[in-house]
Amino acid sequence: MSIYNFEKILAHQDVSKLNSKGFRKLFHVRIEPTELCNFQCKFCATQDPERLGILRAQGFDGNNRKFDLNRLLNLLDELKNVGVKAISFTASGEPLMFPVIQKVIEKAIELEFDLALTSNFGMPIKDNLIKLLSSFSWLRWSMNGDLKKLT
Repeated sequence: MSIYNFEKILAHQDVSKLNSKGFRKLFHVRIEPTELCNFQCKFCATQDPERLGILRAQGFDGNNRKFDLNRLLNLLDELKNVGVKAISFTASGEPLMFPVIQKVIEKAIELEFDLALTSNFGMPIKDNLIKLLSSFSWLRWSMNGDLKKLT
């Protein structure tokens, strides 16, 4: 059993049709670059024992599991190729904790995606990253938890 329900989107006939390249239309993709997080927010799926059990059954381990940088950069190219318009960096972890998030964001900007980010912004952020984030369509500050000790 998944905590996500994908049946609703299939009801939209324009999404179900194939595009000129033979792919289903993908408008928006959420990318979770890492599971690492610096907070324990009360609303997070990882803090609810039942939902955490489902996530763990699907491979979530809550540790420092993260995308391989080259795979993620190639994925951005693939998503552009199939017509994706927007990307949100969100997570079961904190996207800005991904060690090379700046390189990923630079590539996404270069490919002209509409960009979004959900973050707790609970870490030092360098000025050059703030400048990149200012080009995003939206930024969501999301936090309601205690600082987690990272080992």
